[in-house]
Amino acid sequence: MIRFLGVAMMCITSFLFSGVELSVGTVNSEEGSIEILINTDIDITGFQFDLEGADLTGGSSGLAEDNGFDIYASGDTALGFSLEGNAIPAGSNAVLTVLEGTINGEVCLPFVQNVGPEDDTPIFSDSNGNALSDPSIGTGGCSLFNEDNEIIFSLFETYPNPFNPQLNVEIMVPENGMMNVSAYNLNGQHIETIYSDFATSNTLYNLEWNASTISSGLYIIKVDATDFKYSKIVSLLK
Repeated sequence: MIRFLGVAMMCITSFLFSGVELSVGTVNSEEGSIEILINTDIDITGFQFDLEGADLTGGSSGLAEDNGFDIYASGDTALGFSLEGNAIPAGSNAVLTVLEGTINGEVCLPFVQNVGPEDDTPIFSDSNGNALSDPSIGTGGCSLFNEDNEIIFSLFETYPNPFNPQLNVEIMVPENGMMNVSAYNLNGQHIETIYSDFATSNTLYNLEWNASTISSGLYIIKVDATDFKYSKIVSLLK
């Protein structure tokens, strides 16, 4: 359920993850800012989640920044981790990060689990680098993440992640038309075009990106097709 306060919205949907609760706080459509809240009794060393209703461009502030995390956000995906091994400590109950971008609908957190690590969302890692197991959903849910949205979400997969040096990209678009699949760095600079041609609806395209000549780091895979615009953050580790 979402209620409007001037230009701000509050989403009270939350998810429970073995001692971790993630929720959406204040959403300011004029400033293009979205608070993501966390309540955890487990040390968190990394996170990744998707967000419906916004085209993300970045993130800052909150517990993630306070604890030395690097925060990245692009399209509908947000990612945070610390290269120094820092953790958001158990007992934290505050703003995880403030995401930035263009708000184009009602903002909420989709919940997808047990369909493969490339699809699960949200994901939290503990102090040993392991993904927290046995997540459960609390009261409510992402009202926009209905059956139709879930089908489209599952039709864009990137794996493995991290990868070295070959990334598999699987896409099935809902409409006939031109499709462009490209890799960008986190500054938005085009790195390589993976596919640029006509795409037939309901046909699974198995694409490969060989990044053997590319430096290690985080990259954005963007898909631009008719009625289908998505992006995912992937990590190249050499």
